[in-house]
Amino acid sequence: MVVPLGEQSNHVLEEVAAQTYRNAKFVPYTTSGEPWRSIIMDCQLDLVVMVGHVGEHLAQVISIGETCMSRQVKISGVLIHKNANQVAALSSALRSVRPWTQTLAVVSQADYLPGLLHALGA
Repeated sequence: MVVPLGEQSNHVLEEVAAQTYRNAKFVPYTTSGEPWRSIIMDCQLDLVVMVGHVGEHLAQVISIGETCMSRQVKISGVLIHKNANQVAALSSALRSVRPWTQTLAVVSQADYLPGLLHALGA
């Protein structure tokens, strides 16, 4: 399952989801509610991939991380970091996401996402 962590990430994942994947379910971002929670609780998932932009509010990371840990679901993260001058924002995003992921990639462009998702078995 692929979960956007904010509106900016959601827009990117809408485009990425238009491609063909064998084993990926894309969950939309919502400001209220947690559509990802029922999928994690009801389905047999082996991996959740969280995708966020540096500078986005990444508060959902904790809820997703705790839910996945309780179900023994592995978590990967992808942070899109377009502006090399945003060092403080990158550091903050890494502190938010890293404790909840087994793997974490920082990429400069969303163009890397399809390849990363396919490499993870999507």
